[in-house]
This record gives sequence, C-alpha cells and structure tokens, in this order.
Amino acid sequence: MFHFASPYWLLGLLSLPLIFWWHLKKKHSTMRFTSVDSFAGIKESFRIKLYKILPFIEVFTIGVLLIGLARPQIGKTYEEIVTKGIDIILVLDISSTMNTIDFPPDYSVDKIEGTLRSGHQESLPIRLQIAKNAAKDFINGRKGDRIGLVLFSQQAFTQCPLTLDYNILLKLLDEAKIGMIEDGTAVGMGIATAVNRIKDSDGKSKIIILLTDGINNAGKIDPMTASQLAKTMNIKIYTIGVGNKGISVYPVQTGLGVRFAEVKEQLDEEQLQKIADVTSGLYFRADSPDALKGIYKTIDKLEKVDIKTKRYTLYREIYKYFVYIGLLSLLLYISLILVIIAKIP
Repeated sequence: MFHFASPYWLLGLLSLPLIFWWHLKKKHSTMRFTSVDSFAGIKESFRIKLYKILPFIEVFTIGVLLIGLARPQIGKTYEEIVTKGIDIILVLDISSTMNTIDFPPDYSVDKIEGTLRSGHQESLPIRLQIAKNAAKDFINGRKGDRIGLVLFSQQAFTQCPLTLDYNILLKLLDEAKIGMIEDGTAVGMGIATAVNRIKDSDGKSKIIILLTDGINNAGKIDPMTASQLAKTMNIKIYTIGVGNKGISVYPVQTGLGVRFAEVKEQLDEEQLQKIADVTSGLYFRADSPDALKGIYKTIDKLEKVDIKTKRYTLYREIYKYFVYIGLLSLLLYISLILVIIAKIP
C-alpha cells in the first residue's frame, strides 16, 4: 500500500508547469548586428546546450524534493485474529488397508491391472489419497482455527501439532504415507494421542476428526477407554468410516511383483458409532469420494465460530530516497551554473 503522510506538499507540483513556462518565455539579452552572414555555419557551443537543459533540471529537482517533503510511505497490512477459534485434531489411519482401491466401487482386478499396464497408476482411487484430498479441502475452508494432525497404524504419533500455519500443515499431510510405522490399526492409540495434544488447549471448543477403514487390532489403549478420556476433557469426536461397502481390491506383494486380490470390508461401524456417541459427536460413513467431501463439509458447518479480526497497517518511510535524488539534482544544477556556464575571469 502506497501512502503520503503529508500530501499537501504535493500541491506544489501544480507550480512546475508555470516554472517551466516562465523559463521558455523569459527574455534573454540581445545584440544588434548589421549582418549575420559572418555567423553562418557557427554551431552552438557545449555551454549553450547545457544552459538549455537547466530548466529541466530545475523543474525535476523541485518536483522530487516536493515528493520527498510529502513523505511517501509503503505500508503492509496485517490481520490479527482477536477471537479464539476451534482446536481441531485430524486423526488419520495410515495402515496398509488404506492402500485399498475401491472408489468408485465398479473397479475390478482386471480394470486396475489394465490401468497399471497403460501407465496411468496415478488415476487409481486409493483410499489414503482420497482421504488426504478431502482433508485438504477441509483445512483450506477453515479460518482462525488451530488444526493438528495425528497419524496411526500399529502405534500413533503427532505429525503436526496444533497450528494456524495451514501451509505447514498441508505439507505434512502430503508427506503422510503408508509404512511410516509398523502396520496395524490402533484406533484407541490414535484417539489417545489426539486427546493428549488437545486437552490443555484454550480453544473455544475442541474436536477430533477420526478417519479409519478398519477394526482396532493393535495398541495398548482400547478405543472406548480413549473415548471416555476425551469425554472427561470435553472433547467431541467425529468418526468417519471410509471404504466401499462389500468387495474392494487390495494390492498384495508377491514374488512376481504386485498382484491385486479382492477383499471384503473390515470396518467396525458399531464401534465408531459408540465412540462418537460417548463424546456427543457424530458417525459418518464415506463410500465414495463425493460422500467423504460432503462429510467434511457437514462437519465444517457444524463446527463454526464467528471470527473477529483486527486489521492494521505498518508503514515504512521512503521519503529519504526522493530527498537524496533531489539533493543530487540540486548539486548538479548549482555545479552547472557555477563551473560550466558562469564566466570565469
């Protein structure tokens, strides 16, 4: 943002055309000659040429100094959030089953292998990538909320603590992948780790969004025990069960490379419902990418808080650059008058 702290000095710029016009119209000393033939072919001296540019230097000097006196400033606007938002922990399953391909449900083993042979494996609808994309949309839609990320398989760990820096959060979400820790599905550990991260926060409310596609089969803490702990801390848990209802396709590593096998759904919806009920949250089932995005949009609407912000602008003075240029131009002007143009005895 560009701004003048003393803009009235700029009114002086209106006089510059008058000063320039006065130089053009003022009368110069003359001498009469009976004939000018003897002056034919005589060129203007270098001194005369310099004399003719003096009005331009004078007008430029006055103009630049007037701009400097007007104190030009460059400002940067900052926005400070003065209302506390919601603290949210995203808990994401990165167990090997999240590598399953089942969105949309018409994918078959033959179709998947054909896609791989054609070199378009990036188009395969892998559960984890679809879950990450939906989470990114959710994060980008929030404002003023601190959001963190917990990943779990056999164990759980904090990938990103609560932060308002969504760029860092999105980068760390991108880096989440299957195989970061030993395989398994420790739903209880994922909840407990999230509770530990959010329990002491001072947010207006605290929520956990848990996404998984399996059954709790690992970890030292039972999901219901972790849910009761969340309840005592006034933490609400939204649970999302992800995956196609019925048969899905899962990649299996063999001696001949990766092969695909059809597998049945292994999602404990009853437990996810109980987790949500205990903490006054909600359970959602996502069996398509659109359904998953819709779930995050629903949660986004349910967990809204009015954010009040305070805007202020910090200005940096840049008048000195104009003053320096003006003084250098003035020095040049005086030098031309005293040294080059003035007659030296």
